[in-house]
Amino acid sequence: MKTAIFYILFFSSFGLFAQEGINNLPDTSLIPHSLLNTDSAKIAVTSNTNTLSNGGKKRLIAGVHVIGYASTIFLLGQTWYKDFPKTTFHVFNDGKEWLQVDKVGHGWTAYNLAKYSSSLWQWSGIPHQKAVLLGGFSSLGYQTILEYFDAHSSEWGWSWADVAANFLGAGLYVGEDLVWKEQRIQLKFSSHRINYDETLTPRADELYGKTIPERILKDYNGQTYWMSINLKSFAKNSRMPSWLNMALGYG
Repeated sequence: MKTAIFYILFFSSFGLFAQEGINNLPDTSLIPHSLLNTDSAKIAVTSNTNTLSNGGKKRLIAGVHVIGYASTIFLLGQTWYKDFPKTTFHVFNDGKEWLQVDKVGHGWTAYNLAKYSSSLWQWSGIPHQKAVLLGGFSSLGYQTILEYFDAHSSEWGWSWADVAANFLGAGLYVGEDLVWKEQRIQLKFSSHRINYDETLTPRADELYGKTIPERILKDYNGQTYWMSINLKSFAKNSRMPSWLNMALGYG
């Protein structure tokens, strides 16, 4: 479910991002073509665009983060947590469950949240290094809020293993950029549908759902997380193609 929220959050963010980019363009439909060809008109249009982008983009991206995070947390509260009684803050050790596949999933989510958040901050005009740090903190902040919800649900609890996985995922993205100025190692995800024995199918449908999206998100047995390593990035002068990656998967 939390992986689903990640997709909802960032695809909606990119939609807002694209729409704002279109809306920021100055309206030149009422300007005579003869005036558009003058240097003064070009300067005026350019100045108007720059003015909008300098302040507007930062406010837009800050708003995207706040609204996106608040909306997805509200959605989680209505769909994920509402069926379970609330409790006081408590800790739950789930580090040995699911063969740690869910922990790798936490790392993947934190890494990609940091990656796309950083891209949005950088688009807003924030310097690259600051945008990377903001992306990392944004990712950890979001994941920590979700963990806080877990800590007040009778079904789960605050998991230090989850927190560690979140820090590792976001830290991988930030660390690579600070050290190499690029992402030489990326975390990726794939899923395949498991065909369970007919005696297990009813139970699997109950636990993981029947539709493909539900199975992708809920069935840890079909998930694989990949550490994709770009070989040429470690041997810049080699003749290896830049698209050639070596991937190590866990599932």
